[in-house]
Amino acid sequence: MKMRNKLNTKNNSQPGQVPNSEKATAIRIAAILVLSTILGLIAGSLHLLDQNSASIETTRSIETASGHVNSTPQTNSSARIDSHTDSQALPKISGRSLKLTTAQENVFVAELTSVFTDLIIHTIDRDAIRIALSNLNRRGRAGVDLIKKELSRAPTNETEIRQRLGMVDYLKYRIRWDEQVQEDISSIIRSPLQPETSKKYLAAAIMDRAELLNGLAHANQDLAVKLFKEIHNPLLRKMASHELFYSFIEKGLPREIALQEIQKIIPGFRG
Repeated sequence: MKMRNKLNTKNNSQPGQVPNSEKATAIRIAAILVLSTILGLIAGSLHLLDQNSASIETTRSIETASGHVNSTPQTNSSARIDSHTDSQALPKISGRSLKLTTAQENVFVAELTSVFTDLIIHTIDRDAIRIALSNLNRRGRAGVDLIKKELSRAPTNETEIRQRLGMVDYLKYRIRWDEQVQEDISSIIRSPLQPETSKKYLAAAIMDRAELLNGLAHANQDLAVKLFKEIHNPLLRKMASHELFYSFIEKGLPREIALQEIQKIIPGFRG
């Protein structure tokens, strides 16, 4: 399996690194097809899949956009997100962020998909990238809540598979400066998946969750390990174990040391 290059989330790093999703999309679709085949062979039935599943690794390259946030809500590496880019950017009712309307949800999802599967890989204009990320961040918790709702279930069509690629990438980007996303990701991974979901779409949901665990491991390794230990389904557990392993390597550990560390968590892990 090929190791993905993922977001570098060292403590002194700030948001703004985003993946080359054009290549990732093609690889992801191919991996979903393979994983869906594997799912069809497991125990002769999808009824073994209760909460999570997994068994394949995908690849993502990283496109880094760096710069500083100015007085408007714009984000990037070595930049601190100002108060306008989080939940404070939305009006509040009784202390809660307003929900997006259906029309606003559609626009938000379309922007997510465009930013993470088009703009990031087709422009070298870092200001344009910062502005686009800033516009996404203006949705505050309402935007994150929508993503959380969508990723807590399996996709139902090809369009949703592509849209979820952007959603996963956005959470992995946002977790670097929004600690609440740690709990959002935990909730997504813990949410049950219905066994009657088609193999292909179940595979896509499985991959989303395993990759989110990698993003969580960069931000809070202890929480990621705790969450991993809660996973009982063998498919998701297998895929998630590799994501944890890669998170050690991505943090700079030599492969041999990373293997030793992951074996403390998963005895017998072979990489």
